[in-house]
Amino acid sequence: MAHRSQDPQLISYALTNQAMLAVDLDDGRMVVDYAEAALADESKLCPKVRVLALVHQAHGHSMLPGKNKDLVDRLLDQAAELVGRVDDEYLWGNACHRTQGYIDVQQATAYLRLGAYREAVALWDRILGAAAESARRDNGVFWARQAAALATVPEPERVVQIASVAMSTVEGTGSARLRKELRVIPQHAVAWVDTAAGRDLADILAPFA
Repeated sequence: MAHRSQDPQLISYALTNQAMLAVDLDDGRMVVDYAEAALADESKLCPKVRVLALVHQAHGHSMLPGKNKDLVDRLLDQAAELVGRVDDEYLWGNACHRTQGYIDVQQATAYLRLGAYREAVALWDRILGAAAESARRDNGVFWARQAAALATVPEPERVVQIASVAMSTVEGTGSARLRKELRVIPQHAVAWVDTAAGRDLADILAPFA
């Protein structure tokens, strides 16, 4: 339907949504392909659509075997330069305004995939230290991603504490995305799974086992 509209903004936005779905399917190559297609007519696109496409392109590259951190950073830097120019009247794709520290969130998420765990933790500490308490669902997802990075550093005690708080958020919001993010944490905690903290984490996440 987007292509039938012949609106380049809507067409590219639809392609970024396909890229977002490919992220959920863990198909990095597909993410990059959709994001690059979204930018095919870049000169015609408003800043918001370009931000979305660049962000998804960065996520796609963070998922590829090459783990090109420099490229991911460059793409996110380009997106960051455009965020302040977003001023269109489209009702869709407004996460870059709605989410505090939007580009930092994208960078911290990509760094976890890239294996830059300490850099990811530093970003999450900064993001969550300034996060509004009213954004409970988003914060829960961010806590889970922070815990995954901390699990690899490792800082087991902080992981257990964060996982406990995030679990209470699941109970309060029913967020499927948060459930998915929490299931990832044990994959990063294998080095200390047999410790007291590891057992505590397993108990906390037992409902998702």
